[in-house]
Amino acid sequence: MKVQVLDAAGKEVGTVDMGSLPAGRYNFAWDTAGYQGDSALRFKVLAANGDTSVGSTALMIDKVTAVSMDNGSLQLQLSRGGMTTQAGIKAIL
Repeated sequence: MKVQVLDAAGKEVGTVDMGSLPAGRYNFAWDTAGYQGDSALRFKVLAANGDTSVGSTALMIDKVTAVSMDNGSLQLQLSRGGMTTQAGIKAIL
């Protein structure tokens, strides 16, 4: 499994090779010390089983800072900015 680190234009600015892993959720770290840009970064997970691509979903860790209701739907404010619904939460750590 490999994680591509992409800038706002979609240019690869780094990679994290995570090797061969069984299905599951994994954390990774990428040292930003060598990154010279000022745009937000995105991540793309590339997973394969042999030569066959395997679907994957990139998740992020964040902290819920506020909870509110909007038209009967629970809304969660995240510390890094943005909102999500309860359905957007995949795990609680």
